[in-house]
Amino acid sequence: MAHSPGNIPARRIYELNLVPIHNSIVHALANLIETERFADATFERKLLLANFADFRSAYLQSITILEKLIQGTITRLARIFKSRFQRT
Repeated sequence: MAHSPGNIPARRIYELNLVPIHNSIVHALANLIETERFADATFERKLLLANFADFRSAYLQSITILEKLIQGTITRLARIFKSRFQRT
């Protein structure tokens, strides 16, 4: 049987189980950022807003890498490079 999106277990698990969770997380982060954005501008709130934005960025980057791994578009050599680069 040829590989198609419907018969690759990792892709099916990702699409059926992880995508809904991912969408909920992204929506919750957007709500947190939006709520803090309109709150009184204290130093602590500005720091919290920046931390939320940084977290959202890191989270979205990790999801992009996960999607590429599932699609098979990240080669073994690229994974090694990324892992070594992230440790520095």
